[in-house]
Amino acid sequence: MEFKRAARDAVWALRERGVQNPPWPARVDGVLFVCYGNICRSPFAARLAALRLEQARISGIRCASAGFRTSQRAASPPDAVATARRYQVQLEDNRPTLLSDELVRSHDVVFVMEPGHLAQLRRRWPTEHARFFLLPRFEVPEPGVGPFERVHFVDPFGRGEAAFVDSYARIARAVDRVVALCAASRS
Repeated sequence: MEFKRAARDAVWALRERGVQNPPWPARVDGVLFVCYGNICRSPFAARLAALRLEQARISGIRCASAGFRTSQRAASPPDAVATARRYQVQLEDNRPTLLSDELVRSHDVVFVMEPGHLAQLRRRWPTEHARFFLLPRFEVPEPGVGPFERVHFVDPFGRGEAAFVDSYARIARAVDRVVALCAASRS
């Protein structure tokens, strides 16, 4: 296991330099979070961002989520729902939304959870690159986080509660920085 992690980190130590975010826009009115199935990571990120914006008394910024494929499951799994509650985020009513042209074009910033997602967006919408951001790049990682983790919020689906706890903690740190940037765009 350690050998696999070391090999993966060596590869991503080289690759991560090529995974950079574009400049932050001057004003943000809409934020879209995207993951694979829209049942774990992206709905949590969107709802947490909306909650944090509300808590900061920042209005007028729409938060939404979508997935590349929404056939994985019809709702968020129990581990996602339970872990999200720790952040006062409700996922019980989440139903996956398929990513569309309209969603991408109606949001100023589109966040994804891993480099493969970023590549998919760039291929599908080649003229919209300035809107696409890798959410893990906004996390201030804790000590010991390797190159792979610095650019991936690994999908916790099917990996148990501990995976959700780790994933949601990392997403929350990144969302807090995104909310601060959104707030600054309103100043």
